Amino acid sequence: MKPFGLASGLVQGRTETSPEARLWDFLVIGAGPAGSLAAHELAKYGAAVLLVDKAAFPRHKPCGGCLSWRALRELELSGLGHLARELGAKRLGTLYLGAEGRRARIRIPESAGLSRESLDAALIHEACAQGVTFLPETKGVFEKAEDNAAVVRLASEGREFTARARMVLATDGLLGTALSESESYPSSVAPDSMVGVSTVLEAGASPAEEGTIYMACGKEGYVGLVRREDDKLEIAAALRPQFLRAAGTPGACAALFDQAGFDIPAGLKNADWKGTAPLTRERQILAGRRLFILGDAAGYVEPFTGEGIYWAFLQARALTSLLHSLRFEWYDALEEEWPRLYAKLMDKRRRACRAMTRLLRFAAFRRAVLRGLGLMPWLAGPVVKSIHGSGPEKETSRPYAGRGLSKAAA
Repeated sequence: MKPFGLASGLVQGRTETSPEARLWDFLVIGAGPAGSLAAHELAKYGAAVLLVDKAAFPRHKPCGGCLSWRALRELELSGLGHLARELGAKRLGTLYLGAEGRRARIRIPESAGLSRESLDAALIHEACAQGVTFLPETKGVFEKAEDNAAVVRLASEGREFTARARMVLATDGLLGTALSESESYPSSVAPDSMVGVSTVLEAGASPAEEGTIYMACGKEGYVGLVRREDDKLEIAAALRPQFLRAAGTPGACAALFDQAGFDIPAGLKNADWKGTAPLTRERQILAGRRLFILGDAAGYVEPFTGEGIYWAFLQARALTSLLHSLRFEWYDALEEEWPRLYAKLMDKRRRACRAMTRLLRFAAFRRAVLRGLGLMPWLAGPVVKSIHGSGPEKETSRPYAGRGLSKAAA
């Protein structure tokens, strides 16, 4: 298993030339799953890529600690299928769903329990191995697009400087700063959006079974628990803001576990909790001149068990395949092509996830689902499909290319 401290040596990917002294093919702002995989894929195709992130790595991110089978498949298609195994990820094959005092075990396509600390560091490492130059603790802000390049202002160690790239990818999350100085890319938050919280507990905090995702659902939100590669327990929840303020983070999560009939993990009260901004949001414009927005920066719906990372990987592969098909040349039509492709990839998936989260807020629906699973276990199939998809044998994934654009590039 690769060590968590892997990221400490990642800056070895830097070149001898300072970042501001050359024209990059791509500058990627944000080294989460979308940004790191995009940087990896672009460099694999031969592009000169600068990847920056304002954080130091490894870092803890509020996350459920799960890679769905779909996310694992995207890694496999990128030539990174070995990562989960080498990082010691726990195999997950069961979803233990609880609500209204009822519980049901559901078989799911094989997934993986893996911390974001390990995953993010490993993705950056693989990107650097492809030749990506990575600058941690470096804030990036998109400034403008010129005729032949985009300009990004970078700030690191008290020094500000600019870098130029043929194209920029903004992948720096829900509240990223990449577009903070532009009014051209507004985002809106859903009025009923939940907020996310997450913590990590020691292995003995709960009798949680290895290989199982625990999910407790209630009208005020839902909370999940999974055992990750280091045997610690990752707990992540999406909660109504009013409930969170009234009960406090430990109390809110404990209440949901209790209502579902699960044991309350020891140590919730004194745990180091991390929170997020409101989760469900949408950005109205996803591309500009020499600029693409993807990952959580493009929009988000509170997911269940791994959809968020899968969506990030899916978008990264789609955009990089599109750009590769155009030989990394900029075309003005890309400002319309990327939003079109994004909608094709994401609209149905986002609607399905949004519908499920809304339905689970109704007690009658939660009771009906759990009662039905108890009486008719075959109903687990539609439940799994609504949350995890049909399964690897029924879904395929392929590179994406712009229809008209790829002809223009030929």
